[in-house]
Amino acid sequence: MTRETGGEQSLAPVIPLFGGGAVSRTDDAPGEDRGEACAELSAGGWHSTWVDDDDLFGDDDDLDRDDPFGETRASSAVISAALDRLIKRLRRRGLSEAEATDELVADGVEKTVAQVLVAEFVGKRWLGDADLAEQLVHTAVTRRREGRRAIAQVLSKRRIPREIADAALAALPDDDSERALEFARQKAGGYRGVPVDVAIRRLVGQLQRRGYPPGVAMSAARLALADPHDEAR
Repeated sequence: MTRETGGEQSLAPVIPLFGGGAVSRTDDAPGEDRGEACAELSAGGWHSTWVDDDDLFGDDDDLDRDDPFGETRASSAVISAALDRLIKRLRRRGLSEAEATDELVADGVEKTVAQVLVAEFVGKRWLGDADLAEQLVHTAVTRRREGRRAIAQVLSKRRIPREIADAALAALPDDDSERALEFARQKAGGYRGVPVDVAIRRLVGQLQRRGYPPGVAMSAARLALADPHDEAR
């Protein structure tokens, strides 16, 4: 976002749209005030129309002299509209910092400006890669019963930085075998009447697609299909 001033290019001003300092984050209590931040976001804790153009750009005379085509004011309108859309998206689902930056860029905000604005959101705890990684891992383990490899792929797809993804995975208990067996037992009833070797092969395939290693998948499939407490078989 540049403009010509006396033959030289200068960056249009980046406006601190939120006010106040960023909320500090402590390593020993990650995500402790995430709920409050989400509540603030859902309640509409910030809105672009709260910023007065006169406060941002000064007198109209100065605007006309320094920015005769109104480029700065137009850029501010683009940023405000893009931020409003981003807030609506964040109310529906979490975004990584890279995803949020891309959303702003797609809505017409220059990348360097988008990165500054996303940093403001991170300071407000309205988004953050560590919080999102924790949420994705929790969902993968408790709802989808996925293995470590599949979880790592999800974090990579959502563009969580490697060091944050590794930290989230390191916090996982070493219970792939237990989760694989739990998932296999849930699916075992669907193989009633299917030859055992066919059922094992298919169930192993399901487990591997969930991110479990071949050995873990095979062991879980055999145990689940041989489980005498499985009422469905």
